[in-house]
Amino acid sequence: MPTDRTRLIECSSFLEFAANANQIQTRQEICDHLLLTVMGRFAIPRGQVVLSDGSRYSRGGNSNDDFPHRFSLTFDEQKLGELLLGTRLVKKPLEKEEESFIIGLCSLTATFTKNIMGREELKQANRNLSKKILELNSLFELSRELLLTKEIGRAAALCLNELSGQLLLKQMLIAVRDQFSDKYTCYGRNISVPEGLLSREEIHSRSGLKNEVDVDGKVFLLADEKMNRKPFSHSDKAFSHILLNFLVTTLDNIRMVEERVAREKLEREILIARDIQQKLLPLKLPEIPDVQMQAAMETYGEVGGDYYDAIRLSSTKLFFLMADVTGKGIPASLIMSAVQSSLKTLITTGHHNLVQIAESLNKLISETTETNKFVTMFLGILDTETRTLGYLNAGHNHPILFNSGHSETRELSIGGMVLGLFEDAVFESATLPVEPGDTLFLYTDGLTELCDTEGNEYGESALRDLLLKTRAQSCELIVSNAVKEASDFGNGRLVDDVTVMCIRYRPQGDKTR
Repeated sequence: MPTDRTRLIECSSFLEFAANANQIQTRQEICDHLLLTVMGRFAIPRGQVVLSDGSRYSRGGNSNDDFPHRFSLTFDEQKLGELLLGTRLVKKPLEKEEESFIIGLCSLTATFTKNIMGREELKQANRNLSKKILELNSLFELSRELLLTKEIGRAAALCLNELSGQLLLKQMLIAVRDQFSDKYTCYGRNISVPEGLLSREEIHSRSGLKNEVDVDGKVFLLADEKMNRKPFSHSDKAFSHILLNFLVTTLDNIRMVEERVAREKLEREILIARDIQQKLLPLKLPEIPDVQMQAAMETYGEVGGDYYDAIRLSSTKLFFLMADVTGKGIPASLIMSAVQSSLKTLITTGHHNLVQIAESLNKLISETTETNKFVTMFLGILDTETRTLGYLNAGHNHPILFNSGHSETRELSIGGMVLGLFEDAVFESATLPVEPGDTLFLYTDGLTELCDTEGNEYGESALRDLLLKTRAQSCELIVSNAVKEASDFGNGRLVDDVTVMCIRYRPQGDKTR
């Protein structure tokens, strides 16, 4: 039986071990601390700690040695590793009290090891978060530079520089598809770039680069190993894909400008701006079960400042917006092009918080446009799984919410001021429950400001009456009837762009389109 003096010494040893272990920051240090304490106290010349991740820490021997004594490192029933000890120098086996003392030290070591692992995981999570923030910031900065770029070679060089800095790529090239063929022009970094128009197969063969990221066949990246010898990861590919999407948008804008430069000056610029606006609009509205949607736009003159979009976030979530830029012509189209590019980046990178989206777009517009330029915008997310509608209204005409089954209407006004006037503007969002048959009608002021021959405006009251009268119709008919009635009221003479969108949470069994 251990004496009181022995227990006191053991207790003192435990306290001293714990005090020293509390200052330790790494797995190797805690394992060395355990080995030195046990081996020194019990005259054991060889020892080893094997952790559950396969890492080994040895003293006085190698991994092939025979270790007759084994003690588990366990924390909260989770085995973190094992202490292996060789034969004692003295011809005396470990006694029961000595084994109990070692087991106690192993228990303490497991606790400190678990804490160290937790700190390591937290540090790694912080590093990953910092990396993502850095990548997002760099993408925003790159998008601003690309918006000002007028040459394809310059745009490709900006992207190559960003890829090199962010991903530590040693050799790489970006291939841009020719407008009139299936061949590509190459732009490289730290590599001899093949000249002229080449097929995809020729570029692969002559470059020897293996890692590829492609965007719809319009551009693709080929890269060699990274300078830090780490593999080209899924995260690296995702970052590259987002960046190349920026490049594709930039290439489209550059090429549009280059095509129009060859034509007449004033008419050419007007056509370019209109083309930009049309390319901003979705070619086809997304399809989501239980959601019916229709949109229409009538432009005033050659170029307008209205914009709408809808993006499928999941099988049950729809993101949508409507916006109106002050002014007309090319300046309005370029502002909306910048807004769309940044918005696509936010959505693609998983930023679905409406307040954060509004703050980011507000900062972009206020920094890159004149003080008298601003954008009204309505943002919304319809979730058919939770049956909720989240929205934010930044100074836009109040959309009208009504139901196909009753005669009540509601205007959605919560949000904040217009985007672009003040960089530190504050925004808020709201969430509403929705039920089958709920229908949201969005519009720009060009609809309600249509005037008759006496100068009377069509107005919101007439629009609400029309929506209630046609509430049982499909979204397609509601949109067409609204545009037709307002246009007839104004004798077909537009005073501004007219843009409308109708979204309905479709009742079960409703087959209307």
